[in-house]
Amino acid sequence: MKKAIIVTLKWLMVFIKSALVVCLFLGSYNFLNKIFYNREADRNVSFHSLPEDSIDVLVLGSSHAFYSFMPTTFFEDTGLYSYMLGSMCQPLEVSLQMLKDALKTQSPQMVILEVFTALPLRSICYADSCYVVPSYMVSGQERLNILSYLDQEKRENYENDFLIYHNDWKNIDSLDYFDTSNFSDAKGEVSNTFGSILQEPLYYEYDNCWTPVQYESDSSVELRESDIKALNEIKQTCDENNIILYLYKTPIDGMTEENAGALDKVWRWAEENNVAYSDFYRESEELEFYMNIHSDAFHCYYHGATFLTDLLAERISVYNLSHEGDSELDDKYIQTAKDLTNKVISYEDDPYKILKRLKNANGYSFIYFKEGLSEEKVIGQMKELDSEYSGGNYLAIFKDGKLLISGEEIIETEIAGKNISFNASEIKIDQEVYELSGDFSFTYSYDLSEFNIFTGDYKGRAWREGFGNYYHWVYKG
Repeated sequence: MKKAIIVTLKWLMVFIKSALVVCLFLGSYNFLNKIFYNREADRNVSFHSLPEDSIDVLVLGSSHAFYSFMPTTFFEDTGLYSYMLGSMCQPLEVSLQMLKDALKTQSPQMVILEVFTALPLRSICYADSCYVVPSYMVSGQERLNILSYLDQEKRENYENDFLIYHNDWKNIDSLDYFDTSNFSDAKGEVSNTFGSILQEPLYYEYDNCWTPVQYESDSSVELRESDIKALNEIKQTCDENNIILYLYKTPIDGMTEENAGALDKVWRWAEENNVAYSDFYRESEELEFYMNIHSDAFHCYYHGATFLTDLLAERISVYNLSHEGDSELDDKYIQTAKDLTNKVISYEDDPYKILKRLKNANGYSFIYFKEGLSEEKVIGQMKELDSEYSGGNYLAIFKDGKLLISGEEIIETEIAGKNISFNASEIKIDQEVYELSGDFSFTYSYDLSEFNIFTGDYKGRAWREGFGNYYHWVYKG
């Protein structure tokens, strides 16, 4: 009996030691995973922190997608929750896997797909990254499916997390890599941009802008079999889940007859499969979407993204989609929209859209309309903001989208202890004078932090008369 007890205790100690070794290994592995976590996965990891079945519209595609679609703007326009699940040069077969992975936790009513990678222009993309980066953003079979497009050696390296991190270690050249201070929240927060990327304008010149060159189609071009197969499977997956599929292409330069031919073949596939689409490339001149103003000729600036998002919101309105269930993310969409509005409207060239978004702006906005403004939509929007507006010269100062004061020739008032004088030619703040003219743009700092109102850059844009009979300035807090 005593011997049996001793044997049992020995086996128990072996079990305990083995369990401790396993725990130590798992703990160390988990710790190392956090330290050597691949930074390329950070941008869209928040998709997996979304409440289940909360997304109404899922957007897929390459960088042309995540630079051209703003979920917060889409929310302002439609009240729908959307998320940009794009990735660099995302091949259509990867879009399919992203969709399947997303359907594990979400039940979108619509999928919007940007189709750049169906064009021969995709050859500028780096093949490995097209598959490696999105593989960090999904899990399970979908991850293995994405990696299966790599050759065997590369696939094996990336199929095992530890090998991935080991490959990253080789490239470490700074101790900053080991800073884990932000890891605790990396997977617990929903991104404020909901997966989109906002590109700042590098320049903004009306005298140096153009619409994309329109090429005739090379009718001999055919889509790759892999692209047709992926489109068919995306459509089938959407049909099986009662999801509406919608396609679009952004305006870009660098097209050729070959690329135009491939794009037309995408639209032919869409028509044959009863899928709606928007060809913003072909429509760019009609829509007055300009390179240098809305885009760097390949990717949208954030006000170009607003431009296209507004159009998409308008065009899908025919489907009468509405947000269903708890509005758990309303505050996040609304606050982010407010944070971005000042940035967007300070470069907007459409007075109607400026006024439409003004209600969501933070800080103080200075508006001046010259006598003779006759655009009906602008006048109608202006009357919604100020019921007393009757045309003619018009000056106004708004705070957080609400009218503070208006006048016809000059406004003189006090804001936060500062004497403000505002007319068609200048803004005067105490003794500082900022001259304004029809062909003038400016950027300067003016700190009001001591008044606990806001701090930041005072940025503005005065548009030339040829592009609208109005000027606009906004204090960005």
